[in-house]
Amino acid sequence: MTNIILVAILVVNIALIALLVLVFARVQQVYRDFEAFIVPAEDGQPSPLAQAVNAVTDHAVASLLASVKGQLMGVASGLVRADKALEGDIAEGIADQSPMMSGLMDAFPALRKTLKRNPQLAALALSKLGGIGNVSSASGGATPQSGSPANFKLGIGGGK
Repeated sequence: MTNIILVAILVVNIALIALLVLVFARVQQVYRDFEAFIVPAEDGQPSPLAQAVNAVTDHAVASLLASVKGQLMGVASGLVRADKALEGDIAEGIADQSPMMSGLMDAFPALRKTLKRNPQLAALALSKLGGIGNVSSASGGATPQSGSPANFKLGIGGGK
């Protein structure tokens, strides 16, 4: 009976030693793989770890820059839109003070919209209006002013 117990203890010890040898061999293999990942294979070449870190940082920096660029472009775009809206409101206010421009903008809503979007066109619109002619109180007709007359495409007839 004691011999059986001794043999069983001996077999268990041998199995434990074999298991420890297998675990040790596996740990050595993992260590070699880890070392190969960290240490470069050749001098002057980056290690696989360095290549992986470089790829991750490149992607992170590109993503960060794209986000910052989007934020800055959005802020700049908002400022430009606000500036244009302010210019349009000022131009509309100035044009409303001119009876001729006010009447035209009331008669032509598209002109009001165009001048609000592009306030720098107000001077051009006024010069075009000045080129159309003046109403004569004596004759009741239009007399052309100096300069080129305005060219209006009314789309009457077969035009577009």
